[in-house]
Amino acid sequence: MPGDTTYQLDLGRTAQELPAIGLHAVRIMNAEEKDSSTGNPMIAIRATIIGERDPDAGKTVFMNFMLLPQSRWVLDKFLDAVHAPASGKISVGKFVGCRLRLLLNHEDREMPDGSKRKQTRVTDYIAIPEAKTFEGGQVAPEQAAAAEAGSAQLDAVVNTAALSDDGTNIEDEASPF
Repeated sequence: MPGDTTYQLDLGRTAQELPAIGLHAVRIMNAEEKDSSTGNPMIAIRATIIGERDPDAGKTVFMNFMLLPQSRWVLDKFLDAVHAPASGKISVGKFVGCRLRLLLNHEDREMPDGSKRKQTRVTDYIAIPEAKTFEGGQVAPEQAAAAEAGSAQLDAVVNTAALSDDGTNIEDEASPF
């Protein structure tokens, strides 16, 4: 009978469990073009934390990139981190499946009712080293070497970001570009 269906909901308030502050490897699960609440064009990306040794594996991180000249530097850091080509055009769907490292922090966000709530903030985008061929070219050797040197320093601090969600070494996976 209609209305008799009941859902078994977990009443635990898990939405407030933010990923830990620090470095996490992620895989991009969704990327789409949108308009911001102020009407500006943006790219909205949803990524999942990966790595069997990361206690936050499976948690979601959101990234929004405003497509405005004054914020282009943030998008450029992201493009470098996913090894996107240095020139040409790309559709945002190409980002799905890309892996990168994110440096996360927590910040207070003021809500419309005046209350504050913690949220995750991405403070840096870091490439996972690879010097593999992608559509239209090759990662420059100096870019690969710089990424490799930076990655070794980061891995010395956080050694959980080098595994993909299936436990294989991320560096062995090909770039989608």
